[in-house]
Amino acid sequence: MSKKNRKNRQPNVPMQTTPVQSTQTKAGGGMIKMPSRAQSGTETINADYTHVYSDLRRIGLLASLLIAGLVVLSFFIK
Repeated sequence: MSKKNRKNRQPNVPMQTTPVQSTQTKAGGGMIKMPSRAQSGTETINADYTHVYSDLRRIGLLASLLIAGLVVLSFFIK
């Protein structure tokens, strides 16, 4: 049998995409550097959900009408 040629494979991705702070963790008796996310400033998101509220209101109205219709129909079944 012949020996297979083993090479160290490197991933084809960048090592870091954002700035990170490294912390050290003890694992298996050795020290390993693990990256932690850097704290960035807070972001404010101003989203407009008026169309969602109108859709939810319509769904709630339709559901309540259907449930009321089922209650009324249950009196005729008995």
